[in-house]
Amino acid sequence: MKNQKGFSLIELMIVVVIIGILSTVAVPQYQNFQKKAKQSEAKSSLSSLYTSLKTFQAEWNFYYADFRALGFDQVGNLSYDVGFGAAGPNGPVGHPSYQGVAAAQFSAGIRCPITAQCTLLPTAFPPTAGHTINAAGTTFVAGARGNLDADATVDTWQMTHLKVLTQPAGGRDVEN
Repeated sequence: MKNQKGFSLIELMIVVVIIGILSTVAVPQYQNFQKKAKQSEAKSSLSSLYTSLKTFQAEWNFYYADFRALGFDQVGNLSYDVGFGAAGPNGPVGHPSYQGVAAAQFSAGIRCPITAQCTLLPTAFPPTAGHTINAAGTTFVAGARGNLDADATVDTWQMTHLKVLTQPAGGRDVEN
């Protein structure tokens, strides 16, 4: 009998079972890691919006919700709706965008406000009414909302005029 080298069927089956067990444990962890990575989009977008608002406020002494006037834009395949859930105050008198009316409130229709070079979510999750600029234009709470795994929970983040980033209670769509 010749010396036969190789693996037996039982050894191969054991390896397949071990790989199956490892993938059962690893796949959910990997998916959670992907969701947490997507959250960086919300944080980055809110930070960019904050910078746009602060720049506008430095020139006009006023926070304003009109993305075009702020020069705020997003591009790419986005997972979060970012902005305000309620109309802000009238723009500052003298600004080219001033029309004597309140800024249009954030909606899915202006998700890509300037260049329209981003992909819209199939279902919009616009910020809530609490994400707004106060009537005097002196404070704001901007919001970011998105559903990362197509369940009933929407991931929510918010940033204030003091650059305080928080995740409101009930707004967590990623397991720890």
